[in-house]
Amino acid sequence: MEIRPAVIEDAEAILALQRLAYQSEAAIYDHFTLRPLTETLGDIRDRFHDRRFLKAIEDGQIVGSVRAFQNEAGCHVERLVVHPDYRRRGIGMALLKVIETCFPTARRFDLFTGHKSEGNIRLYERVGYRAVRQEQVNEKVSLVFMEKAVGGGPTPISELAEEKTDRQACPVCGGRLLDIRRKLCCAQCHSIIETCCD
Repeated sequence: MEIRPAVIEDAEAILALQRLAYQSEAAIYDHFTLRPLTETLGDIRDRFHDRRFLKAIEDGQIVGSVRAFQNEAGCHVERLVVHPDYRRRGIGMALLKVIETCFPTARRFDLFTGHKSEGNIRLYERVGYRAVRQEQVNEKVSLVFMEKAVGGGPTPISELAEEKTDRQACPVCGGRLLDIRRKLCCAQCHSIIETCCD
């Protein structure tokens, strides 16, 4: 599995994945007009202008995605989605961790999920998010808003890994390649390049 920055040309694949992934959420709430299911291709393309998108790739296809943007000291994480056939493999957690490294000046990360989405809530709690409030949207859906406070921002990715000085530069952006848990990751664009086997 590789995590790379998504580009606007990925918008159609991300939208299709989002609609597939949110079917299970819609079934939980018996509410099939959730905003992620009604977003259009144009909506997602517009988001590329003010949000950072990541994609998880496995078996040659996009199997996960997340987006985020920073507003002053707070970073807002949105639309974490994983293909139903690839869930429970750590892809969602990996996307969350990598998107946080994209905003090194953020002092707080926040997101929301539905009140019945217990798997989502457990995932977010495992990576340090805590519920701060709940807001009813309609008779079927309430949103749980969660936050994760960080001291001076998350630990930079360069401090989490050993630099591989004998490796070539990142083929995506030319940045430094770092060894993170036996994977080579670019310190600049956060692409995961290959499995490290030495």
